[in-house]
Amino acid sequence: MGRQDIAIGALELWLLLPALGVPFGVWQYRKGCPDFIVNLLVWIILIPLVVVFSSLGLSAFTALVAVACICGCLELAGLDPADGKYGNKILVALACSLPIPLLAFWFSPDFPWLPILLALSVPFWALLLPRFKGRGIPVWTMALSIGAGLAFWIGIHSFNYGTDTNYVLWAFSVVAVNDILAAVLGKMIRSPHPFPTLSPNKSVVGYLGGMGSGVVAGFLISFALPHFGTSQIFTASLLLAVAGSAGDLFASWIKRRNNVKDFSRVLMTMGGVLDRLDSLLAAGCVFYFYITFTGLS
Repeated sequence: MGRQDIAIGALELWLLLPALGVPFGVWQYRKGCPDFIVNLLVWIILIPLVVVFSSLGLSAFTALVAVACICGCLELAGLDPADGKYGNKILVALACSLPIPLLAFWFSPDFPWLPILLALSVPFWALLLPRFKGRGIPVWTMALSIGAGLAFWIGIHSFNYGTDTNYVLWAFSVVAVNDILAAVLGKMIRSPHPFPTLSPNKSVVGYLGGMGSGVVAGFLISFALPHFGTSQIFTASLLLAVAGSAGDLFASWIKRRNNVKDFSRVLMTMGGVLDRLDSLLAAGCVFYFYITFTGLS
């Protein structure tokens, strides 16, 4: 199965699965729960974009990553509009974020993972510093993390060289399904909320249902990674789902420290672009190291 066949198969799958979910989404919408249908529509747009750009080659995929970086920086700069420094913060965020994925592209396929991993961890260490206790952290720290997290997806794409595989397509699909179903099931089915302050809408059922759905998605689209066995598909899917949920929680922590619920409202009730990317940042890093250390590239 060549790369073009993988892309066509993935597009067919991602047109079919959301179509099956639309009737359920409409039913939920009429019951006063619009989140599922809105979330579904967002991913109907985003997933085909990733399918197409990841199949066109590294240059095209890097361009998509750069656009995501720019959108994220615009949202970061708007977290505190009252300070009147929006333009300056945009420039700082872009200067800290955009060069990182471009660096990953430049060195590909020799991915410089160590400095990029350090950049990804900067917001975590900043949140632990006493000077930022109870306060929001600087925009530049979050911009570094966005650029680094997205750069890991360029590193993942480099595994495609000389093979009929699409690592990006497979991993992105697993994270997307986990993200959608965790949010929807968490609201539909009542169960304890393990992180009521950080993420009041995510419940135990939501997390478990999202992870299970992510694993199912991993098997459904396993044709993108034909050299993966059953145990490897299961392990990698589970790791991606857990890492995606952890990234989402960490982003919620940052938002609470900055006294905002969403990074923006550009995607209506689903928040902003960063609210869709947060689960991808940690997941990309974890998947990259899983592939590297298991020798599955």
